[in-house]
Amino acid sequence: MRQVLLSFRTTQSLGGGRVSQSHNLQFLESTNNLSSVIERKHGWHPNLAQTQEILACLRQGRLFYEASASSPIEIRPLQQFYGMLGFAKALILVTDRKKSVRKPCGITRFKGHFGTR
Repeated sequence: MRQVLLSFRTTQSLGGGRVSQSHNLQFLESTNNLSSVIERKHGWHPNLAQTQEILACLRQGRLFYEASASSPIEIRPLQQFYGMLGFAKALILVTDRKKSVRKPCGITRFKGHFGTR
């Protein structure tokens, strides 16, 4: 079984209690660190564009998780979902180097008049 690139653990107490987080993600938010970890663990060296794309996914995932720690319980699951989605995208990009997640979210560029391509 493959070793996972990420390690993230968070414990949260409901009801306004103490919140503690332990993670190594900020170490990976450096292009040099991320590239060397990918090369060591997965056997390939990402170019700068690939590294930046993976970095953006990791950073977004971490920020959503950090935001969920101080959010009301009603929106916390949504923020954690989006955080996990960012981590999943990063993992896909690391394990399948031909993938890219840079696609517009339902928005297309039109030429000419509105509604024509």
